[in-house]
Amino acid sequence: MDHRRPGSPHAGRSYRDDITGLRAIAVMAVLLFHLRIPGFEGGYVGVDVFFVISGFLITGILWRDLEAGTHSFPKFFLRRLRRLFPATLMTSAASLAMGALLFGPQPLAELAGSTIFTILGLSNIYFWTGTGYFGGDSSLKPLLHTWSLSVEWQLYVLWPFALGLAWRWRNTASPLLLITIVGVTSLLLNVAFTGVDNSSIFYLPWFRVFEFAIGAIVVWLIRWKTENSALRELVSVGGLCLIGYAVFSYTKQTVFPSVAALAPCVGTALLIWAQGSTATGRLLTTPIARWLGECSYSVYLVHWPLIVFFASWKATAAPSPLETAMLFVVSLVLGSALHRWIEKPFRDPRGEGKYPPWKFAAAMAVFSLVIIAPAVHARMDGGWAWRISGDIAAILHRAGAENDAQIAQYRNSRCFIDSAEKKYFRDFDFAQCMTPAKGKANVLLIGDSIAAYAWQGIQANAGSQINVMRNMLTGCVPLTGLASTPECGERNRDFLEHGDRYKADLVILMGHWRVEHEDALKATLDILRSRGSEVLVIGPTLRFDRPLYQVIASYKRVREALIGASGHIEAGLFELDATLRAIAKDRGAGYFSVLDRLCPKESRESCTTIIGGEVMVTSDTSHLLPSAAEYVFRNLDLSAASKFH
Repeated sequence: MDHRRPGSPHAGRSYRDDITGLRAIAVMAVLLFHLRIPGFEGGYVGVDVFFVISGFLITGILWRDLEAGTHSFPKFFLRRLRRLFPATLMTSAASLAMGALLFGPQPLAELAGSTIFTILGLSNIYFWTGTGYFGGDSSLKPLLHTWSLSVEWQLYVLWPFALGLAWRWRNTASPLLLITIVGVTSLLLNVAFTGVDNSSIFYLPWFRVFEFAIGAIVVWLIRWKTENSALRELVSVGGLCLIGYAVFSYTKQTVFPSVAALAPCVGTALLIWAQGSTATGRLLTTPIARWLGECSYSVYLVHWPLIVFFASWKATAAPSPLETAMLFVVSLVLGSALHRWIEKPFRDPRGEGKYPPWKFAAAMAVFSLVIIAPAVHARMDGGWAWRISGDIAAILHRAGAENDAQIAQYRNSRCFIDSAEKKYFRDFDFAQCMTPAKGKANVLLIGDSIAAYAWQGIQANAGSQINVMRNMLTGCVPLTGLASTPECGERNRDFLEHGDRYKADLVILMGHWRVEHEDALKATLDILRSRGSEVLVIGPTLRFDRPLYQVIASYKRVREALIGASGHIEAGLFELDATLRAIAKDRGAGYFSVLDRLCPKESRESCTTIIGGEVMVTSDTSHLLPSAAEYVFRNLDLSAASKFH
């Protein structure tokens, strides 16, 4: 007996070529974004397109089963396992193996942790507790992209129960209304937490429910499809334009998901509603779009580990155009192979006879344990440091320990605004960080994260008669007219327009200097000198084209590492140092050159990248480690401002 009522919402069991084409758009956007193709800075919204598609398809499947009286959560979840889990296992295993070959101890230990959480469907939680998606060193996180898969797994657990309640209450309240309420609540939570906890709204499933709900709503709205072809065409074009707008105009600085996610999500919903019966929709059903859409899940899985491991193997900051094209092609080839030989055999209904539920579940459990066991060992063993020489291992261990301690120290610091969630006038503690000390010379260090990581070394060498005050905001070079974020603009304006709050015997400017900062530095020094401030400019730190930790870990001996690391020093640093020194001298300010301390012959080959054969100058690309900062600023005498003229 057919339990479906006339007009009941169901998408039918027919295959939707246009949805397969939408998957192609989604994975292509993500792939081009991760390959850093100009113009695709917002390609990460492809993930949100996937979420809407999943919401539509999963809701349709579950509601049909509820209407037919055949719904079974174990059967539903098993179908999802067959569809997604084997390819995830293969990708996780291959990534762990490649990491063991190419990564140093700390990155491998991190990879081992993410492998475990990926297999358990919790990698979004793992990465949420670390740095953000756009922060940290994503070039050492081959499984970072699996956060979205974990969000889907968690929604696959929650959504059937939500729909079950909607089914039970269907005679009291409209299921469409209930799902809309859930979606709106999720979106309002996004808005409420925007600027407060951006990492949570990105990674946690309840902040992504509204994207799933948008797809689910289309299951009901699709029965009101119009026969007006012009209107359908307009809707399709509008949907495609909304997705394109997000892909081509969003950047890493866009607060996401929040309200910004509505553009790609609503655009996807409009295209699904039009059902491909338009000229625009037919673009989604071309053979190449269908092929890529079919392979989209596997291409998504393999592309990011491929990019990460290629960069690690080649030991360069960014691939050349030819290498980028190669990575693009290989991603498609490997994704197609994973789809053909792993994903498709298990998800094919004919495979259910070959792999009955109990046998499939047992096999997945065994394979999961086979991967998790060495991952746990690598994690607990500190990344299998036995793979490299003892000297290199000791250097990397010390650098990792210092870096972790420094991050932990700054995580709750009121003197360093280190994330977009913090507000300058709300979270910065002026009393703790900028109160002059009586009977001492008061020095104010103001800058960005480069200054924050140098402070400990400056403080250690200042002496008992010097009070080093500090004011640091991540990504905020302390110059007039510069505002990388609204908070940065507020800090810099306050610093230069309200001098009473920033009184000091000596003001030290330090930041991630660039050539384009020359004019702003001149103007800033003019402002400070006009109000009688003694000023010291600290030049650029030693900077590398990729994390120094990763560079050092790729060598077997310290001597080889020293030679190899010099080749990764950023070009143009010595010219920049000379330019900034000349500006400071011309404006009557002092100048301290970090490069003079680390590179005595003003050449990359003369630079000290491992101090005394034991201490790396940085573990990333530019921030001084505490021990390195103490070494660098050992010759910095703050007892008299005239020292620096």
